[in-house]
Amino acid sequence: MAAFAQSVLDALTTTVAVLDQKGIIVAVNEAWQAFARCEGGHAKSYVGTNYLDTCECAAGPDADMAVEAATGIRAVIAGELSEFCFEYPCHSPNERRWFMLRVTRFDDKGETYAVVAHENITERKEAVERLHFLLGEVNHRAKNLLAVVQAVARQMARDATSQEFARQLDQRLQSLSASQNLIIRGDWQCVALRDLIHSQLGHLGDAIGTRVHIEGKPLMLRPAAAQGIGLALHELATNAMKYGSLSNDTGEVLIAWSILSCGAARRFRINWTECGGPPVKRPKVCGFGQTVIECMAGQFVRGEVKLCYPASGVRWVLEAPEQEVVSQLCSSTGGAKFRS
Repeated sequence: MAAFAQSVLDALTTTVAVLDQKGIIVAVNEAWQAFARCEGGHAKSYVGTNYLDTCECAAGPDADMAVEAATGIRAVIAGELSEFCFEYPCHSPNERRWFMLRVTRFDDKGETYAVVAHENITERKEAVERLHFLLGEVNHRAKNLLAVVQAVARQMARDATSQEFARQLDQRLQSLSASQNLIIRGDWQCVALRDLIHSQLGHLGDAIGTRVHIEGKPLMLRPAAAQGIGLALHELATNAMKYGSLSNDTGEVLIAWSILSCGAARRFRINWTECGGPPVKRPKVCGFGQTVIECMAGQFVRGEVKLCYPASGVRWVLEAPEQEVVSQLCSSTGGAKFRS
């Protein structure tokens, strides 16, 4: 291939290989070479080898996809397709990446060639997955919001007069609105854990301090930690109002957190403990809310979650490395313990 054409290929950041009609690699660019070196190979040795045979002889979990890719490339070379695009995962011991395979055909002096480009689309795929999760979360929160409004209205209607009922309901709806605003705000920076708890439990009104107790030193959370813990607190509070210690007039909740020293490492721990409510037991069906409580919260902070259902009340514990939870830019870990 001419030097000019090779320089054009090398200027591309996408990994590119050029194949002849038989599938033999006649050129690769520098990005392809760099990728092969990262994967433990030697890119220059690929030139002169049959790319299609390599695909069709692939083994492992992605073998079927490799064969499908080879079939698409052959169709482009044969003129059956003008272009072939194919998304596929690439497995490694430490991560899973996604690539877009794009194949186009061109002719040069009576010879047909195929340009095979591999683009790393991992960030794009992860962004789509996050968007799908957030859309599901928005839908789920809307349903939970209605359930909370119903629960609040039922509890207040027991003893309040019509005027008092309207006033208290209005206050709680305003609290719910404030909580939703904090959740939706996209760019959280150094969120105070105490503020986060109040935003997620604000709809409980005067129950905070009387039936919901908060204990721990002031902490400023990283944005991801605030998102994950906030999701879990919202679900725990909703479940407590529906089925747990906040579904009656006497139950209580304790939210406590601390920093633990584990040798040279330090770990953050937060507990949600219910008591005084009706006897509880583990749900037979795992819904979206339970997935958030048990899985998503831990994933946000690379931590571990334990969710127990003793008859006395639900107990939830999240533990994670301190650096994954506490903001190092504006953390505040000093000061005396408080209880409200």
